[in-house]
Amino acid sequence: MAINRITADLRAEVHLHCCHSVYKRRSDVFGDYKPILPRLAEARIDRVNLEFAYPNTGDVSDLTVLPAHLAVGMGVVDVRTEAIQSTEAMEALGMAGARLIDPGRIALNPDCGFAPGAGEPPSIDEAYAKLCRLTEAALRLRSRLAIE
Repeated sequence: MAINRITADLRAEVHLHCCHSVYKRRSDVFGDYKPILPRLAEARIDRVNLEFAYPNTGDVSDLTVLPAHLAVGMGVVDVRTEAIQSTEAMEALGMAGARLIDPGRIALNPDCGFAPGAGEPPSIDEAYAKLCRLTEAALRLRSRLAIE
């Protein structure tokens, strides 16, 4: 497996990002992760980062086929629109994942394409507002699920 050759000598936590190719808030890629995730069973990676916030990307049920050794970065922030999701919506996506796999394996993060200041949307103000809500959602989930 090519991933294993690349990561063989790394002495760091390794994350693999599965991308829906977002550029300027647009993507021509859609579909879930069920065909990909089982193929990572032998991968020498620690976490796979997946998008769940935007329609036609991953579905939280994809986590049922996540190899047991992998943690997941759940994309719960929609970066394709200027609309700022509620903390509750982000928390609900995270909770849906926590119902399927051990919550200790989950980190919340934005969907792909979140690159303020790199010539990509969002503006720094939009990014700040979204990250504040993401932080609050993560804190609330940790409290609800008694995760340190």
